[in-house]
Amino acid sequence: MVAIVGNHSPTVDKLVAPAPAPGDAVISMTIDLNPTNRDELERLLAAQQDPTSPDYHRWLKQGEFDQRFGPDPVVRAAVTQWLVQKGFKLASPTSDPRAIRFQGTITQAQNAFAVAIYSSDEGKHYGNLGDPSVPAQFADAIGFIDGLDNLRAANTPLHMVPGSPAAQGGSSAKSGVGQPQVTLGGKTGFGPADLYTFYDETPLLNKHINGTGTGCIGVIEISDYSPTGMTNFDTAFGLPAATITDVVASDSDNPGVTASRGGETMLDIEYAHAMAPDAPIKVYISDPATFSGDVIAGTVDALNTAVNDNTCSALSISIESCGFPNTYYTGALHTTYQKAATQGQTVIVAEGDQGAAEYGYDSQTNTCAIGTSRNVNELASDPLVTSIGGTQFTPNYKSGNDVGFVPESVWNEGNVNNSGIGSGGGGASVVFSKPSFQDTGTPDDSARDVPDISMEAACHTPGVFSVFPSQSTAVSCCACGTSLGAPIWAGITELLIQSNSGTRVGSLNTQIYKLGNEQNTAATGIRDVTSGNNDFNGVTGYNAVTGFDLATGWGTPDIATFVPAYLGQSVGTPSPTPSATPTPGTAILKVSKSINFGKSTAVNATSKPKDATVKNASSKKSGASATIASVTSSNSVFVVTQQCSPATLAPGKSCKIGVTFKPTSTTPETGELIITDNAEGSQQRVTLSGTGKAPKVKK
Repeated sequence: MVAIVGNHSPTVDKLVAPAPAPGDAVISMTIDLNPTNRDELERLLAAQQDPTSPDYHRWLKQGEFDQRFGPDPVVRAAVTQWLVQKGFKLASPTSDPRAIRFQGTITQAQNAFAVAIYSSDEGKHYGNLGDPSVPAQFADAIGFIDGLDNLRAANTPLHMVPGSPAAQGGSSAKSGVGQPQVTLGGKTGFGPADLYTFYDETPLLNKHINGTGTGCIGVIEISDYSPTGMTNFDTAFGLPAATITDVVASDSDNPGVTASRGGETMLDIEYAHAMAPDAPIKVYISDPATFSGDVIAGTVDALNTAVNDNTCSALSISIESCGFPNTYYTGALHTTYQKAATQGQTVIVAEGDQGAAEYGYDSQTNTCAIGTSRNVNELASDPLVTSIGGTQFTPNYKSGNDVGFVPESVWNEGNVNNSGIGSGGGGASVVFSKPSFQDTGTPDDSARDVPDISMEAACHTPGVFSVFPSQSTAVSCCACGTSLGAPIWAGITELLIQSNSGTRVGSLNTQIYKLGNEQNTAATGIRDVTSGNNDFNGVTGYNAVTGFDLATGWGTPDIATFVPAYLGQSVGTPSPTPSATPTPGTAILKVSKSINFGKSTAVNATSKPKDATVKNASSKKSGASATIASVTSSNSVFVVTQQCSPATLAPGKSCKIGVTFKPTSTTPETGELIITDNAEGSQQRVTLSGTGKAPKVKK
């Protein structure tokens, strides 16, 4: 017999006056099988994120993961036969080929898995005191044994600030872009277009970068939503009607609109739709009642359905867990995340709302209780998901609308009116070790650090409008929490995909950390957050600092800059953008297509400058002058040495931009010159490439 290490609840030792659990009590259990060919799976995951690999962004199609990495049917049959021999009763098959469900008494479980199961209340709450063991021939195949304890719970990272429903209002939108409207019905908060202004999405929406043609956004839920409420939301903010499809999880029923989670589902749909107005949305729904009320089991059932479906390119999850064994995250949930990643699906998870004092399990109340020591939401700590933290700020308003960016700080409203509303989660995982993309720029703690990046989450500064179906179908203020950031980032992902010719981008983390470590931060589209902390409930958290921190990750996005910067470092030579047709009074810029420095520059040496030409090709009679506002490089090895002079080009005039190449290795490098101008509010791009050569060694 071999132990499955880490397969017991971390809170089992907190049971009060434990005694042996009733041996005749019947419990439901599940064995989650590991994928096969795990070394090949890890190689594929790395190659899909490596621009030099032939497998870069070559995503698996529906069914391919199970064909290549699914559990061995022979092993599954052997495990099933062993369970029957031990007297367990097999449950109905599931749609998950990795899961074997079965039932038995506590005595049978103790004998089969060589564990002692104890309880403090005659079996109402119970847990195995140590790790279970299985026959040695199954040890490598079994990732997690579920059901030996029930010391776990979940919570929604969503808050509501009480207030009367806001009156419906708003004017029609142009080109699908909602109208800024900070005030509705006398309540002050942010609507969708205020987020567009603050986070600089408007330039993309004006170019019809709005999520069209990208597949869909999947929101993972355990409640349905209110169609009337969604219509009211779209009307209030001038958004196009959302295209929404319900998908009930394969092993569940539709729970309907529930009081505990209906508001979460509404928020997720509203702001995924707001940030990518033309992207279809699928609401993947499961009923926890199917799993004896286990909210996480219901959530993962919905997630597995979305991953098996493989139609949505971005998946948003907003939930927190507590009390689960470590192997639940590494031996069960991680395989689902792996499958999503190999298919190019971007999974985004809210980090949590208790600052550094993330939830622990309270067996007295059977709930997640705010922690008394540093902890993180391990659901959001898997290296294959992007973890979202929270920020806050005091907006600048003009005529009732937001007018632009102001510096943000860590979301921490723990002491607002002594209400203890919440704070952005963050810290070091105790389950996952540090992934390679965090080797640079993060604390030297050998742990997976979270969050990766953030978004506004505050309730008062500013808070966002939403519909709370348990109260009304009218738009109200305000909703808040890191729940807001997950669907927003799912929407941003759709903008990335549309800008990437409809090709999925997969896990965002590798590229986000490359951008975060860039020296020229202005060109990355990541706004650093350097003030505030996530102290909470008497637990000392982490301060925001320059660069990455355990309160906001790398910061928040300037979306119009972030989207092209992200793609500029992750894709090959982009397709040339068709030249616009000149119209009277319009400036038309044409730029050099590319600059290739070849292999002539030694590592750590600087090449001779090369020039890119920028020409205002508009008509001298009917065209207009163009002003070059800025020229930046998306990769720090390419350095802009000469700006356009003069910066304003009359029709027919041109200028030169100088750039040098300073390679740091012999790995091929690519990047772009990003030329921002006033020609239809556009950006021009010049592809840059070069390969460093090894320096000569003197004999």
